[in-house]
Amino acid sequence: MNSEELAKQICEGRSHRTKRLTKKELAIVVGVERREKENEGWIDHYCFVNGQRATLSDARLLYYEGYVTGSRYADADGRMLHAWNSLNGKLVDFSFPVNFAEQHHVAENYNPEHTYTQKEVIAAFIKRGGVWEWMSANDKERAA
Repeated sequence: MNSEELAKQICEGRSHRTKRLTKKELAIVVGVERREKENEGWIDHYCFVNGQRATLSDARLLYYEGYVTGSRYADADGRMLHAWNSLNGKLVDFSFPVNFAEQHHVAENYNPEHTYTQKEVIAAFIKRGGVWEWMSANDKERAA
């Protein structure tokens, strides 16, 4: 089992909590953020686009779809659909305002329901004809 498969197995279906990024990991995340800002930048309220673009930018970032709890944006049940990334199993959220060096996130718990690699994000994007959308809205098998 490679490290990518292991990370997916560890993270899928389990709540993510904030863990401090190492200096090397922080440099990777800041590099992705800088590249995206130089291009089109992050899109407010389009976490799935931001997360997929981050994974396309760097294959070390896995892309997740699920929900968060403890956010001021949550529904009556306290949950909000959301998409984010991880690096080495550590939470990286490009959509909520965050200082990556400080690791302060808006939501308390990130609960992944689906995990995707860069290869899966690319395949799904091509099959959709270059249209951004939630990947889990379709059958995951179609993305592979």
